[in-house]
Amino acid sequence: MKKLLFFMLGFLALIVIAIQVITVTIDETVTKEDLPQDVYQTTTPFNAAHHALASYFDPTNDQDDYTAFETFMNFMMYDAIKENINADYDPLSDCETDACQYIIVTDYGIIDYAFATLTDEDQMVITVSFKRSSYPSVETAIHLVFDLEVNHTNASFTLTLNHARIADRVISERILDTVMSYVDKEAIEASITYGELDLDNYTYTASLLDLDFQHFFPKSR
Repeated sequence: MKKLLFFMLGFLALIVIAIQVITVTIDETVTKEDLPQDVYQTTTPFNAAHHALASYFDPTNDQDDYTAFETFMNFMMYDAIKENINADYDPLSDCETDACQYIIVTDYGIIDYAFATLTDEDQMVITVSFKRSSYPSVETAIHLVFDLEVNHTNASFTLTLNHARIADRVISERILDTVMSYVDKEAIEASITYGELDLDNYTYTASLLDLDFQHFFPKSR
């Protein structure tokens, strides 16, 4: 009986150590200072997104400035959060309630920040930070890295997932597909306020022509 007890205690200790090792390897801290500050200071993210995309496809603009896409993505994401997920979300304010500080609060953990950055290789990286205070506690971030393709003929662009990672650990496509099989893809796709998100093919497409139509003839918002 004592040998069995020692074995069980030893096995439990190994599990605890394994959990700690795993959580340490994906540890990453994201703070509100990492957010695009100007995005969260606007009260009209939809209009700001439209302006950012229009500035890129403006035929009088002779600068091929891909940073306009980064600005567009951040305004688009903020608008989607405010319109379809959490209308009270305002992470840079002095408000200290969960509704203001966090995008989503669940029994499993907290999603507090989501933003886009453009790399030197013209890849768009969507970062979503996650925290869990109860055991096993973890503070990390998921990074979705997309390749960017621009179509000037119809003033549109497409983001196609290149790879995903948790902190610095790459997530295999098999694991990503398995995870996505448990989520409500249609609900997530419908939460995007404009553009088309396809979670089967991991793409996001937006056209200035469609955005222009929504800008001048908006849906009930």
